[in-house]
Amino acid sequence: MFRRLSLFLAITTPISIALWWWSKTASFECQYDPIIQPIAQVNKIDPLLVRAVIWRESRFKANCKGRDGERGLMQIMEIAAEDWSIREKVKNFDPETLYDPHVNIEVGTWYLSRSLRRWNETDNPLIFGLAEYNAGRSNALRWVDPDSPLSSEAFLRRIDYPTTLRYVEIILKKHQQYQRGYIQPPWVTLWIDWKPKILRKIGYKN
Repeated sequence: MFRRLSLFLAITTPISIALWWWSKTASFECQYDPIIQPIAQVNKIDPLLVRAVIWRESRFKANCKGRDGERGLMQIMEIAAEDWSIREKVKNFDPETLYDPHVNIEVGTWYLSRSLRRWNETDNPLIFGLAEYNAGRSNALRWVDPDSPLSSEAFLRRIDYPTTLRYVEIILKKHQQYQRGYIQPPWVTLWIDWKPKILRKIGYKN
């Protein structure tokens, strides 16, 4: 009897811990959904895509600051925030408010939505729009193939920033996972975060 109980506990305990950890991860990744949903609706964009961008940009850390001054959940550059404030007629906009989740998501979702709308006539606006969100409008225009301007495959072949290619790939995959109701285990997220650093240390070149 004791051996059966020990075997049962040996099997169920790790499973229970994994499920608990997974549920905590799911709760963590959905924490900003009440803010994302109405803002995404106004901007006519999939809220799950916004959540996927936040996951990639900041791992849901509202106080995150990038190397080039990007701020908050969606890593907004000050120039993008100023553009938003002019369009929305927000006077005396303070870039420090980008650390506020609501403000950051409002600005970032507007910026992402605008990037996507610019590529509505292409065969996959997500690919073009995400590349623009990551690398800027001028680079996105540079990567358009003159012979196949609406082709996402041709566009991807011309992207000469490995980090942008990886960025688009990861967000598209994460977006699909969210659409299927799948939340990635935290150890997979850790591997995605640390893999580039490990490859650089061992001298791997993309």
